[in-house]
Amino acid sequence: MRRLPPLQALLAFDAAARVGSFTRAAQELALTQSAISHQIQQLEEWTGQPLFRRIGRGVALTAAGVLYAQTVSTALATLADGRDRIEPYGNPDSVILVCAPQFASGWLMPRMRQFAEALPTLEIWLVTDEEVNEIDRVDVDLVVSARPIRTPEVACELLLDEEAVAICGPETAGRLRDAPFPEVLTQAPLLVHEARPEWAPWLPELRRGGLRTRRALTVSDPRFVVAAARTGGGHRDGVAAHGGRRVDERTRGSLAAGAGLRVGAALADALGAAGAFGRSRRRACVDDRAVQACRFIETIRSAGST
Repeated sequence: MRRLPPLQALLAFDAAARVGSFTRAAQELALTQSAISHQIQQLEEWTGQPLFRRIGRGVALTAAGVLYAQTVSTALATLADGRDRIEPYGNPDSVILVCAPQFASGWLMPRMRQFAEALPTLEIWLVTDEEVNEIDRVDVDLVVSARPIRTPEVACELLLDEEAVAICGPETAGRLRDAPFPEVLTQAPLLVHEARPEWAPWLPELRRGGLRTRRALTVSDPRFVVAAARTGGGHRDGVAAHGGRRVDERTRGSLAAGAGLRVGAALADALGAAGAFGRSRRRACVDDRAVQACRFIETIRSAGST
């Protein structure tokens, strides 16, 4: 590991470089002038370069000092920014939420004003992850997942009961409108999300009834399911199954949801990784954050009916 300079010496150097005086730097840092001089000398020995030259009663940076001052200023600013980034972990009025991008953009974001009105003091930190399959019990308060995550010290409960719906482009919907369900699925190539085959509950029943379906396109990225449904996936009448809550509100105008093709599925679970139920070892303010997490869960449930 590379040897690093003493932090106190860097702070003394940064202050003296900004104010042009060891005396004023000492006043700013609540130190003596001799302490500032000692730390600057220590830093000059560490760098092997003179960093200041005396001018009258003040000091000025040498050429090497100017370059090093830029580096030190940037480094100290980065440290301060880092503190700002981790501030929510100690803020009792914040909730750190992890969910899939589709849920965030298609359902959560259009309702953010509703959350703000219901919980005006709450700061939401939203982290999106395609596959939520584990929880960091130290850094996360809540996770919205498509399936339960069974982990010790995590409270898991049903958050929203979603229905997967058949989605397709408006032209396809017009051509298939009069076809009865489930026979309509034999007339349209199926577009499938590999990790979440939402047609799966229906296909065995169809086969037992003597009906045959055809998979036309399988994609690994759920975002392409919506895009494929909009265009038919390269087929005239391609139809996809997709969670209704995860279809972005902004794209609904170019999609049609088949009212007769609804598939019941519980797709969202809230997991209190924070120990919203008193089991977190994270920090002293966990009780306050637990209250906020529980309030946020109830607000999501209320919003689920809209």
